[in-house]
Order: sequence, then structure tokens, then C-alpha cells
Amino acid sequence: MTVFYDGRLVQFTSHVIKTTKFGSGSLILWGCFWSGGFGPLVVLDAKVNQIEYIKCLQENYLPWISEMIEKEGTTFILQEDGAPGHTGKIARDWKNDQPEILGFDFWPAQSPDLNPIENLWAILEKIIEGRRHAIGSKDELEACLRDEWSKLDVGLAEKLVQSMPSRCKEVIKAKGGNTRY
Repeated sequence: MTVFYDGRLVQFTSHVIKTTKFGSGSLILWGCFWSGGFGPLVVLDAKVNQIEYIKCLQENYLPWISEMIEKEGTTFILQEDGAPGHTGKIARDWKNDQPEILGFDFWPAQSPDLNPIENLWAILEKIIEGRRHAIGSKDELEACLRDEWSKLDVGLAEKLVQSMPSRCKEVIKAKGGNTRY
């Protein structure tokens, strides 16, 4: 940009940083973790209906959880929310046919206080905020998210998992209302 100031021509191009606000696009992410670390981070291309969710679990969660079960010699419980893509008959029947997938019979759909992945998403968003000026496209955003996901500290995963008893007590105490989580 060139402007006149006090009768002089002043060039500003070297001081302008192009930014993208991402108002015209977004990424839909799926991820998982346990007290010992983080599983795959998946960018979903389509609206997450039951079929897309099954595809995500089949291609990403099943291979990861099978490896974890063998490596750790223990079982894991998949904590999902009650979203229709997770709880519909097709998804439920498919998960019931997978011996590696153990889950809760019920989990409330709107339960951010009980779902530590929500804290993880907020932490990830805060981490990339400092890099936002350098992100100019959805592909760059995805690369940034994958990079930061790979750097997450195992201690964070452990802390989030260990917070579950306190989360449950707080929600009970608040009679289902909001908590500090």
C-alpha cells in the first residue's frame, strides 16, 4: 500500500501480513486419547452421519485400539457423546459386532463437562492461535493441527483422564448443571 504522509510517499507493503480468517471453511476433526497418550487425529471430509462415523472408526479407531489392546494387555472403553451419528441403530449395531469396541450404554449428547476431549480441542485451538497468522488455507490448518497433535504431552492425556471422577462428582453436585470443567 502506498500513501502520502506529510507530503512524502510512504511504502507499507513490507509491513502488511496477509491473514485468513477461515470464515469460509472449517475442518471436522475426530480424535481419541487415553491416559498413556494420543490416538489418531482424523479430518473428516463429509457430514458426520452414521455411515461416515462407522467408516472413521473402521479405518482409524479399530486399527489403533487393536494395537493398544495387544500392546497394553487391557481393555479400553470408548467414550462417545450421544450424537445421532454415534447412537443411531446402524452405528450401534456395527459397534456391537466389533469385539474391540466397548462403550457405555448411554452418554448424554450435550455433556461437555463430562467429555475431556472438549478440553483437548480447546487446548489445541489455543496452541494453534499463535500460528494462525501463518495459516492461509484449510490444508495448512490441517498440517498445523497434525503437527501440534503430534507434540501433545502424555502428561496432558493422563491429567484429563484422571479428572473424570472429579468431573462426575461435580456434575452430580450441580444436578446436571454447568461445572468448572
